[in-house]
Amino acid sequence: MKTYRIIHISDLHGNGEIIDAIAGEIESADLVVLSGDLTNFGGKRKAAGIVEAVRRLNAQVFAVPGNCDRAGVGKYLDEEGISVDGVVRKVNGYTVCGLGGSLPAPVKTPTEFTEEQLAARLRKLAAQSDTPDIAVIHQPPANSKLDAVRSGGHVGSGAVREFLEQSNALVCLTGHIHESVGIDTIGATKAVNPGAARNGHYALIEIEDRTVTISLKKTNP
Repeated sequence: MKTYRIIHISDLHGNGEIIDAIAGEIESADLVVLSGDLTNFGGKRKAAGIVEAVRRLNAQVFAVPGNCDRAGVGKYLDEEGISVDGVVRKVNGYTVCGLGGSLPAPVKTPTEFTEEQLAARLRKLAAQSDTPDIAVIHQPPANSKLDAVRSGGHVGSGAVREFLEQSNALVCLTGHIHESVGIDTIGATKAVNPGAARNGHYALIEIEDRTVTISLKKTNP
C-alpha cells in the first residue's frame, strides 16, 4: 500500500515564509493541512494569501480557522470547499473531520468557545462520522504533551480529549499552544502539535496500512 503523506502546518499567524521554505515537501505531499491561526487577527484577504500560496504548490488542502482568525476566515474556507470545521470530508479513502477555534485565551481573540460549546460541537461532529481517520482540531486535548504552557500548566480541552478517546481516529492534527511542540497518544489516536509555523515548525505525517508515523520538523532560520 502506498504511503500517504500529510504536511501539517499550524499557527502561521500571517507569516507565510515557511511555505516557500518547504515548497518541495508541500508539492510532494498527498495532503496539506492548515490547523488554524492562518492569520493574526485577520480576515478573508489575509487567509486567502496563505491558502493560495499553498495551493500554487498543492491543490489538496484542508483547513480550520484558529482562535486568532476572524469570522471571515471560516467563511472563506467554506466557500473554497477546503474547510473541515464541523464537517466531515473524504479524501483518497480517508475520512477527515475538524474543529476550529479554541477555549478562551488570556487575551480575548476572535474565535473562542466555552468547554461546553466545544463539547456540543464535537458531539455534532461525531454524529456525522463515528470513525474518522484524521481529525484536525486547533485546540489541543487536555492533560497531554500538546497543551502545556511555559508555567507548566495544562490548558487543553477535556471535550477534545474525550472526543479522541471515543473516536479511535488514526491521527489528530492540532496546534494553538506554540511552546508545546510534541507527539502524544490519546486513546488509540496519535496526536501532534508541530509548533508555530511562523517560527519554522511543521510536521510530516505518514500513514501506511493504517500505521501512523509522525516527524516533527523545523526549517533552517
